[in-house]
Amino acid sequence: GNMIFLWSFGLIVEGKLGAWKFLVCYAVIGTIHGAVVQTLCLGLAEPTSALGASAVIFGLLSMCLVFAPENSISTFVFFSAWFRWYADTWEIPVLLFLLTLVRIVNPAFLVRHSRYAILAIVIIAAIITPTGDVFNLALFATPMIVLFYVGIFASYILVLRREKRSFPWLIVLRWLLVVLLVLALIAALTGKYYGYNFVAHWPFFVR
Repeated sequence: GNMIFLWSFGLIVEGKLGAWKFLVCYAVIGTIHGAVVQTLCLGLAEPTSALGASAVIFGLLSMCLVFAPENSISTFVFFSAWFRWYADTWEIPVLLFLLTLVRIVNPAFLVRHSRYAILAIVIIAAIITPTGDVFNLALFATPMIVLFYVGIFASYILVLRREKRSFPWLIVLRWLLVVLLVLALIAALTGKYYGYNFVAHWPFFVR
């Protein structure tokens, strides 16, 4: 969301100030915001830090109101909602970690009900997909499913630390080897039956 506002309103401020003055202005606003936040956190019992660009964006918005108070920007509401949802999907592991931290869920529960989570993700992806083809559906759903399992892994690490157990590296490496062998087999079959060859540069498989 911040990047959209930076692109929309930052261009106006940069056009008025110039590139170098805009960079200095951006850095000064961010520094002042960080100093104020850290000062307010001095009295807290635990060490606290803050990181983000929201204050800078609001500062640029204020400057834009001064420089161009009558400018108007048309936006496509559906795209904005889609972008916000896609950005929020990266917080799935954080959400699962926090739910595990407060003992609402655990890794076993998440794995046992993962099929329902995948079904819900696919349904949501089908709703917010701009087009109706399978490729775009997979483009939306796949990262969310991967992030869901990343969240399960983070939840598992938390439980291991809570129970003071060591991480089972041997089992993980064994499964990783199996996955790599399966991927290598798929690549070999793809090359054999569809005429793809491996090259040492992107996209790695070409005809």
